Amino acid sequence: MVFRKLFPSKKTQSEKLTTEARLKNLTHNLDMKIKDYENKAQLCRSKAKNFLKSGNQKAAKTMLIRYKQFQNKILQYNAMIMRAERQLDALEQANVISDVAGTMESAAVELKTAATTVNAERALEITEEAEESIEQINEAGELFAGDPEVDMGIDIDEDLSQLETELMLEDAGQLPETPEEKMESISLYSSESEPEKETKDSDALKKEIEKLKKELDM
Repeated sequence: MVFRKLFPSKKTQSEKLTTEARLKNLTHNLDMKIKDYENKAQLCRSKAKNFLKSGNQKAAKTMLIRYKQFQNKILQYNAMIMRAERQLDALEQANVISDVAGTMESAAVELKTAATTVNAERALEITEEAEESIEQINEAGELFAGDPEVDMGIDIDEDLSQLETELMLEDAGQLPETPEEKMESISLYSSESEPEKETKDSDALKKEIEKLKKELDM
């Protein structure tokens, strides 16, 4: 029993062979038989020739008959090989077609699944959701930033009006030029301050603006 498991019989091994392997084995065996018959046929023909040379016509005919029999066997086995090779080609083609069909079917299933999750309608939904999220983020940013004028209770309407008047006068060429280089050199966070000088300059500027306004009204 153990011996049979370790060394299975030839019958058991042949049963495990696939159809393609059996067909290939068959064509190989037939090829070997054809070569054997070809050698035998050539030998019989050679002997028939020798018998004719020696004058033994009967023996020569016998060798020629055997020669023809071997030739018929060769033709028969060649026909068998052609039939086996045709079936083998058909099986190999069927396997290729089966592989192609299986692969394409799997691809079709995956494409169908992808189409249900990623399509034009879903793409539009994703775009709209993204835009909505962006708007919500922007609104949140505006809420966090707030409105300094409202939050800190600072009224800048008068200052804004004054700046607009200055710009208007500058465009008309009636406002005295301000030393820009000197103003740019002054830091907003400078530790040195001149409150008295700043107050005088501011008063002088206001008086000049009022004077120019009256002149423009005239």
